[in-house]
Amino acid sequence: MKPYVAKLQQSNMTAYRLYLSLFEELTGLAPKLRRVDEFASEFLFSKPLQRYNGLGPVACAALAGDEPLVRSVAAAKASINTRAPAMPGTQNVADYTPLDLVLWFKSRDLRVLQTLLELRADPNSSTVNAFPPLGKCRTAQAVDLLVRNGAGVNFQGRERSQYCPLHFAVAFSSPVEVTAKLLELRADVRGGRGGMASASPLHLVAYSGDSKNDLRNAQLLLDHKADLNQVVQPEGLWRMLGLMCRAYVRCRSDASSIVKFFSHASTTPTPLGWLVCASGQPRPPGISAAGASKPGDCRQHRCATHEYGHLGDDPVHLAGPESTHLPLGIQLRRGHREFVTVPVSN
Repeated sequence: MKPYVAKLQQSNMTAYRLYLSLFEELTGLAPKLRRVDEFASEFLFSKPLQRYNGLGPVACAALAGDEPLVRSVAAAKASINTRAPAMPGTQNVADYTPLDLVLWFKSRDLRVLQTLLELRADPNSSTVNAFPPLGKCRTAQAVDLLVRNGAGVNFQGRERSQYCPLHFAVAFSSPVEVTAKLLELRADVRGGRGGMASASPLHLVAYSGDSKNDLRNAQLLLDHKADLNQVVQPEGLWRMLGLMCRAYVRCRSDASSIVKFFSHASTTPTPLGWLVCASGQPRPPGISAAGASKPGDCRQHRCATHEYGHLGDDPVHLAGPESTHLPLGIQLRRGHREFVTVPVSN
């Protein structure tokens, strides 16, 4: 790996610093402790350290897991609130702060997280690109630590979608312990307001879930009264985007999957509808190509009644003949909600 990192030094300084920071973590070695001058030389930082933005000195020291070094470079006036650029192949979202990066890559390093918070890292920091830090936690202990330091459990921030931390946690397949801790701290299973936030966290699991962990998260949301029939009502620019995508899909047969998703996001607006869209299957019964059979009547968006229960058709009957597997199946038996992976025969 060392030759690869050395090549990055000549071609991509951000990637070089990122991989060098995470080198010991990726190779299973013990964290390397550095003096400030040694660190600056190895990571190609020059004084004054406060002039660096992007993936700056505090971010690199924090990702390296060197807590004393974090304090030292902060004492040398390096900024605690730099924002990293998007890093394709590693982290495609721009504007991550040092706190965001540690939560994303090293959520178990509570010492470094505590140090960043003591140095006044903002636990509610967000931009139109970067969602609030709480949604990036990968351990229950990190969730606890952030909330104790002022992170809002249902804080939507400035990110475009207006999703809450619970939305992002389950969308990125957070461990069940993280989802459980957020729910224990009163995260709202219904979602939020504005943008796309009327979609519940269950919508996000239905759209992106494809693992046993996602099934457990889905069951946990249902156990906390998530509504299988909650309807998404996009607002503002998201509503305009949906209408534009719907018009494009009508006119073109080569629309991308993301364009197709936004064209159907409000015409198949329940979690089951999103599941079917994500699986590339036909829309639920009662949904015409142009939208609901009776526009304005939310009941027409829901899946048809099935013998398993009144909340909706089961995914086997929604799947097309070409389907061999649904990433997230919902089976309702005798009033008991059970999430399962459902094979479908051809």
